[in-house]
Amino acid sequence: MPVVSNLVSPGPVGQRPGKIAPDGSPVELYLRLSSGPAPAIIDKALPRRASILDLGCGTGAVAHELRRLGHIVTGVDECAEMLEHVRVPSIRGRIEELRLPDRFDAVILASHLLNPVPPSMRLRYLRTCREHVRDDGRVLLEMHDPNAFADAPLERSCEDGVMRIYDVVQLGDNAKKATLSWTFGDRSWTQQVTVWHVGPAALDRDLAAAGLRRDGAINGEPRWVIAVPAAGTP
Repeated sequence: MPVVSNLVSPGPVGQRPGKIAPDGSPVELYLRLSSGPAPAIIDKALPRRASILDLGCGTGAVAHELRRLGHIVTGVDECAEMLEHVRVPSIRGRIEELRLPDRFDAVILASHLLNPVPPSMRLRYLRTCREHVRDDGRVLLEMHDPNAFADAPLERSCEDGVMRIYDVVQLGDNAKKATLSWTFGDRSWTQQVTVWHVGPAALDRDLAAAGLRRDGAINGEPRWVIAVPAAGTP
């Protein structure tokens, strides 16, 4: 695998057709992708009819399923074109800048949203989570699989299409850049992503700095971290 000695983020890159969100996500592509197992996993970790703040909700795939399961969901995304497709109450805004008057039973960061941002932004995301979760609530974090790019280049089925991962580049010690493409019939989308590896020790430090602490994992799955407000934090 090629190695780049200095850690430099290439910035979000996405290729059409259709609108591209600020993080490089093609809107039409995310309309085609299902929520996968995330809603069922999240549901198991929460009480019935929990109030949920879905940060980075995109087109609402996870939020819609959580509502179907009986939860009260509010979505947040900075991309207006994504929010046009969200069928739960939604707010346009950046995660790191969000300040709402309400607190929720759960705040979720699905789709490993902590990993595509550098450490300083990761801490701001977690502070937003703490700001909006009830003192007896939970923050649910889906972390990126550190082995996800290990077998690249690779190709695999993706619902009724094909997903490819290629051009993986190591950026310093803790980040990788990769190109992902999805093809459905005669339509294709490409997205370039940078993913930072966040080990348990680093995550625990960031959680503590944000006023949170780790409280296990959902069903023992280490990629789904449960965090709760630390004692004595506002």
